[in-house]
Amino acid sequence: MIRFTLPVLAALFLSIPATAQSDKPVNFVYAEISTQKTVLPFYARRLGQTDVLLSGGTFSNFSDREYYYREYYAGIGFDFGNEKIGLWPFILYSSTSDGDYLQLWAFPYFENDQIWTSVFLGGYIPIGVKNEPQVFMIPARIYRPLTRWLGAGMAYRFYKVHSSNGEHSLGPSIKLRTDIGNFQIDFLKGLENTNSRIALSYFFMF
Repeated sequence: MIRFTLPVLAALFLSIPATAQSDKPVNFVYAEISTQKTVLPFYARRLGQTDVLLSGGTFSNFSDREYYYREYYAGIGFDFGNEKIGLWPFILYSSTSDGDYLQLWAFPYFENDQIWTSVFLGGYIPIGVKNEPQVFMIPARIYRPLTRWLGAGMAYRFYKVHSSNGEHSLGPSIKLRTDIGNFQIDFLKGLENTNSRIALSYFFMF
């Protein structure tokens, strides 16, 4: 059902007048691809002059040739913060290849002259008896600014289904700030039985 409503939601987002608060952006775009053949595009748009963000996107995993996994999600979020510190919580409904979920996300971040840090974390609450709860942190990043535009640091990724031992990976990360957005690349070494990966993400606001 939700896969057919996302184009309608996208049209609705674009039709909302861009009359946000003067010091805050209206549109938010995030995209990530990885060597594990995963793709995550996400879009949010501010609702008028409020801190409410109408949000939607999809996630695809092509790593298994026999099982193509995909998620579609839409919901609302809130923009609490400024350029240096803040929190973006989201509540989303998701339709996935293995069932429906209520997803709870959070994006806390903090920056000053000595450190840049951010976390993308959340959980899946199953709608139905066949699915299991899931939690994730994909990833947590911390950087030491080398210049105004470049930071180097570490990233940690965690994902766990309720009945599993979870997946862990850790490695160096680089962040590049540009006039058209922020680029981040994570070189993650899999711990225990987790596969290693390189992930490239891009985020911008306008």
